[in-house]
Amino acid sequence: MIEFISYGRNTRATATGGAGCLLFTLLGLAAFFFGMYWLMKFLWWASPGIVALALLLHWRSVADTGTGMLRQLRTNPVGGVLLIGICFVFFPLFSLYLLSKAAMTRRLERIQQNLNQQGFGPPNFPTDDGFTDYEEIESKPKRIGD
Repeated sequence: MIEFISYGRNTRATATGGAGCLLFTLLGLAAFFFGMYWLMKFLWWASPGIVALALLLHWRSVADTGTGMLRQLRTNPVGGVLLIGICFVFFPLFSLYLLSKAAMTRRLERIQQNLNQQGFGPPNFPTDDGFTDYEEIESKPKRIGD
């Protein structure tokens, strides 16, 4: 029950209490799952195009993801099979992952290229023969009391 007090007199505004909260929670959950159902249905249809777009944006990141899965399969076969199975079951979400990874990798490469052009990149050290001069220094263990 909700009670409003105004200028000393009681004005009651009744609510359904816990039953109303439960009703709104159930309606919210139903709306959420209904929306997710239609989103996943759309993504199942659009996933091949999303993967193709990811390949067009930055094919190297998609290839690196596949290489990582194969490496996981070689080092941990059970985990690799589970990972590949999860990617097949959740293919729409995996395609969104590939698209976001490709977009972010492309964006980071462009930012790094712009920084290199402005002179904020890694330093360019002169390379003459690739070796530095080596000077051997004599060392003796330090004794206690010296």
